[in-house]
Amino acid sequence: MVTDNNGRTHEPAGTPHGGRFARRNGFGSDSDLDDFTRTRTYADLDHYWNDEDYMLEAQETDGPWESIDRDQAVDEQGTPYYERYAFSAPDDAYRQPDRTFSAKQMGRYADTW
Repeated sequence: MVTDNNGRTHEPAGTPHGGRFARRNGFGSDSDLDDFTRTRTYADLDHYWNDEDYMLEAQETDGPWESIDRDQAVDEQGTPYYERYAFSAPDDAYRQPDRTFSAKQMGRYADTW
């Protein structure tokens, strides 16, 4: 079990209850992915990704933030399209730093699908 920033616990991918390994873009080993699924970053990303109450925004290098659908975050191989990603709630006045993720983090998350 991993715990996200809000204290919720999640089964990591790769466990009997949450196994989703595919290594879409072929980077890392199964043990690397297993280690990643036990991190707070994974737990947070997994929570926000699967909660439809959060809108996904993305930003290209030095570009403006734009709202995107979740299927626009990475390509078929799991390679991120954008430099940064953020999940926002409808009542947010600004982007929360703990809900902002790098392209590398999004790519690692996509590796677990």
